[in-house]
Amino acid sequence: MTTIIRPAADGMICAFRITPDQPPQELTIEEIRAGSRQERGFVWLHVNSSLEAGRKLVRQFPELPTDISEELLDGSDQMHFCQTDQGCLLTLRDLQYESDPHRQQVSFLRVWLEPHRVISARRHPLKGIDVIRRRIVSGHTPESGAALLIELLEALATTFTPVAARLSGDADAVEDRLLAEHIDDLHGPLGSLRRRAVQILRQIEPQQRMLARLQLRPPPWFDEDDRQRLAETIAEIGEVTAQIQSTQERAKAMQDELTAILTEQTNQNLYILSVVSVIILPMTLLSGMFGMNVGGIPGLEQPMGFWVVSGLIFLVGVAALAVLKWRRWL
Repeated sequence: MTTIIRPAADGMICAFRITPDQPPQELTIEEIRAGSRQERGFVWLHVNSSLEAGRKLVRQFPELPTDISEELLDGSDQMHFCQTDQGCLLTLRDLQYESDPHRQQVSFLRVWLEPHRVISARRHPLKGIDVIRRRIVSGHTPESGAALLIELLEALATTFTPVAARLSGDADAVEDRLLAEHIDDLHGPLGSLRRRAVQILRQIEPQQRMLARLQLRPPPWFDEDDRQRLAETIAEIGEVTAQIQSTQERAKAMQDELTAILTEQTNQNLYILSVVSVIILPMTLLSGMFGMNVGGIPGLEQPMGFWVVSGLIFLVGVAALAVLKWRRWL
């Protein structure tokens, strides 16, 4: 299928008229604005809401309620699910395109779904929705708007799966080092792992709850196959969420283990220091007394005075060590 190349400034990323048993037909901006309710199939419009041209196009979309268009363009940062007699609105999370695999940014994807049309809006280039766009450009024809939404959810699960796998692999590497007690500079990787897992979970856990609401109250035009596929896809997303949750819990457990190891090492060092201090203290006291520059120091005029005092200091140290042994402090 020939792809229409549009300037980025027009705000429309893609637009298709999708009819069963026919190749997808790309639409122009003029055709979108003219509007035509079709009896079979549906229309999908995908816009860049960061551009004024895209925002204007959504506001001019035929028969689109004003509150829905404003929610598509400037919705809140909370996960949102709204269902009306006309359609349903979902706020989804999708991964941004990033060059660094360890710095995954998540952004909003807002979707308005009706029986005969789908409108999606995003501010940043996103992976999951782009998978669907490329499929349709290559000739794939979803059976309905509901099928398009379900395929989008499947694509979101697919894009988040490598993130969960990468987090789990990093957790395995950190755990191996921890079990081998190679704990030097382990705080950095472990803290980064836990921080990344928490950041991703904060994004997708609300989405999981929102999709559960969609599963409980699917739009009336969803047929039985759509409901079954929706349940399976939500379960797949739940597995990805559970894997990231498991990684977060592992990171927390490893951080606790690392803290316990470091605490034990610190306590051992303090114990050794305390034992040495107990042994050295009386020896230091005795040597300090004989080192005073005052008259009357015993043995000051004796040729063997130094050796006598040294032996006395040594005996005091041995006595202190014997006391520690006797009290079973060693």
